[in-house]
Amino acid sequence: MQFYADKESRLNELDYGNIHISVSNKPTDTGGNLTIVFEDSGKGFDVQKRTQQMPQIDENNPLIFSGRGISLIENYCSTVTYNESGNRVECVYSWSND
Repeated sequence: MQFYADKESRLNELDYGNIHISVSNKPTDTGGNLTIVFEDSGKGFDVQKRTQQMPQIDENNPLIFSGRGISLIENYCSTVTYNESGNRVECVYSWSND
């Protein structure tokens, strides 16, 4: 499959890299907010281009192997914020005790 071949090729080209993940929880009177920040040491990606080209999720088409993660995160989180260079994302998941 092309996806796996591309993935292997990109991993073989990688000299150095790291991902920093931070998690914080802020209780509220009615629930709370879980904030997760992912920051990659790489150059990132073009956030505007990626957002415009997001594939539609089609549960009946199992051949779509990529691009679903961003849609899933945006559906579950109250906010998803990218920095300009596309190597940092902050996701806030809010919940209620109801």
